[in-house]
Amino acid sequence: MAVKMNTQEYLETVENLKIEQPDGGYKLVRAEPDGNGGYRLREDDLGVFFLFFTNLQEASTQNACADLGHILFDDQGYWVYEGTGLAIDEQEQLAYQLSHAKSDWKSQGITGFFERHAF
Repeated sequence: MAVKMNTQEYLETVENLKIEQPDGGYKLVRAEPDGNGGYRLREDDLGVFFLFFTNLQEASTQNACADLGHILFDDQGYWVYEGTGLAIDEQEQLAYQLSHAKSDWKSQGITGFFERHAF
């Protein structure tokens, strides 16, 4: 699915993004920039709070999370998802968060960590 996003405020660092589920719960997805306008997506089975209270470097190198695919943005803001691990609604939520990262997070203060990950 290719959808155009109007802003070019893309995520530049590895982040765990929160995806709302139909039952009201959340799924955490780890987005890792690939340096080519795309992001490798992985299931975050470690959890935000586990990562916060342990050695992040060690956990990230040992993390064998399920691969959820790849999302790629072009210069015009269109995106395409390659993979089978995410429903269309989940893809749209991720694309929005990835393409609006700076503008949304600027309004949440210096870090915005807890605001982005609060359940």
